[in-house]
Parts: sequence; structure tokens; C-alpha cells
Amino acid sequence: MKSIILGMLNTTVQPTLNLKEIKSLPIPIPDDISIAQAIGEFSELFTERIYILRQTNATFESIAQALFKSWFVDFDPVRAKAEGREPEGMDIATAALFPAEFEESAVGQIPKGWRVCALSDLCESIFSGGTPDTRRTEYWNGTLPWFSSGETRESVVIDTEKHITEAAVENSSTRLARPGDILIASAGQGLTRGQTSYCAIETYINQSVVSVRTSREVSSPTWTFYNLARRYDELRGLSDSHSIRGSLTTKLLASLRIIAPPTSLMMCFGATTEALVSAQAENRRRAGTLAELRDALLPRLVSGKLRIPQAQAQLEEAIA
Repeated sequence: MKSIILGMLNTTVQPTLNLKEIKSLPIPIPDDISIAQAIGEFSELFTERIYILRQTNATFESIAQALFKSWFVDFDPVRAKAEGREPEGMDIATAALFPAEFEESAVGQIPKGWRVCALSDLCESIFSGGTPDTRRTEYWNGTLPWFSSGETRESVVIDTEKHITEAAVENSSTRLARPGDILIASAGQGLTRGQTSYCAIETYINQSVVSVRTSREVSSPTWTFYNLARRYDELRGLSDSHSIRGSLTTKLLASLRIIAPPTSLMMCFGATTEALVSAQAENRRRAGTLAELRDALLPRLVSGKLRIPQAQAQLEEAIA
């Protein structure tokens, strides 16, 4: 099918297909309508399972965001203890990590014993990357993931759209982000700038991405991630007010104000949410595997090279 489409492209200026050509595209359909229906139903199995994985991830994300907001934005456990009530939904050990009163700070009242600091105070490093020369073919289509700002549309990073070579790394300013880093789109079109992703892999990054590496002795990477992820509008406003081009620089991010609880409380939050982030990463991998398997099996089913029982066996093996 791909070869047919490529052969029909109008390449006078840029590759295009007009409406008449699209309507004339030959669509392969099995002669037996019952087989066509069975293939359609089989395809729906993939669609349903991928949808469930994505919905599960959305639920995990909502749970973590709600927990962060309750503990570190609305201060629900502190308010409960200040009113003589037991905080809801937590054990005695976790409740003991929260104070029972507030105190004044530079940003108003915050829980007693907490502090107002800069993001850099919680981080090992904050840096951006670069782009290898796109004219050098030996730099591209390698095995090393390379992450660009548009990919921050996914909250958890498990792969990248482009890959580079060792030569590209050695001859460019790209830098390596590690699992647990928070990747922020410092520039980008439309709504991209200010988007935040949790990095679950090792990947090199471009100059429009800032990697925030939490100091694990001070905070939890997931605590830093959910703090930054919920501040999308603030990050965009910050960049607009300090740059004509609206870019989030490493300096701006380093100075971002943080209301930080004690390390023990950030670690407690991390112990809960790191499992949720890991589950999201695994679900994204499974969804990707299912999509690849679907795209490999359906053409063979339509052409008759593969039968439904054989395809079902491969699906069952993939989801086992």
C-alpha cells in the first residue's frame, strides 16, 4: 500500500495527493465478507486493549496529581491536624510527617517547618542540550534516543521519535538525560513551551529542552516532577515576561520559587508515586508493542497469508 501511495505522489513542489487520487486508492478487502468481519473484530481487540492501557495511565496520573495538590498545595493534612482532626487517607507514620500549624513566609502562610527556596536548591543540575548537524547523515538514524520539545506531550518518556549516533554525540552540544530527570519544553510552537515530562529512559536532548535533575539526597524526582507539571501556565508566563522569544532558560528555571516540605515528606510522596510513574511507563511500552503487532498482523490477515487463529495466538502471547 505504501509503495502504491508513493508512486501516486505529485512531487512538483512537495509530495502531495489530491482528493481524486485519494478516492482512487485501491483498498484490499477479503472476498469472503465473514473473514473481513472477523479481521475487523480482531482489530478491535487491539484498539480496546490499547484504550484500556491509556485510560489506566490517565487514572494513575490523576491520582498522583490529586495527592500532590492535597498534600503540598491545599495543605489538607496540616489543616486537619490544626483543627484537631486526623488527616484522611493516610497511616499514623505518614500523618506524623505533617505539622499541625502554619507560619508566615515570604509567600504567605506555609506549614511550620517548611521553607521557600529556589528550584536549584533541590537539584543536582539543570541543563539543556543541542541538535547534531542535520546535514550529516552519519549523525542520524543511530541507536541513541534523542528527545525534542514536541515530545513533552507525553507525561512519561519511554522512547523518542529520532535516534542519533555516537558520532553525533561527540560532535554536538546534545547532553544526556537520565531516568528520573524532568524534561521541560523551554521553547516550541503552540502549547508546547512549558510542558513537562518524566524521563524513564536515558536520552539525549535538544536545545529546546531543559533537563532538571533532582538531588536524590534532598528530594524525590517524582515530587519535583509533579510540582513542575502543575505549573504549566506559570512557566509560560515566566518565560513570556523575561524573553522576547518566550524561552524558558536554565537560569529562569533554577530561580523558580518552591515551597519545600522536609526531605522526609518529599521522600514519602516519592515512595507512593514512583510506583505509579513506573506503571505508566510499562503501560506505554505495552501499548506500543500492541500497536506494532497490530500493524504487522493486519496486512497479513487481509492478504490471506495469516489466519485468525494464528494471529490470536500471537496476540495472547503479547499480552501474557
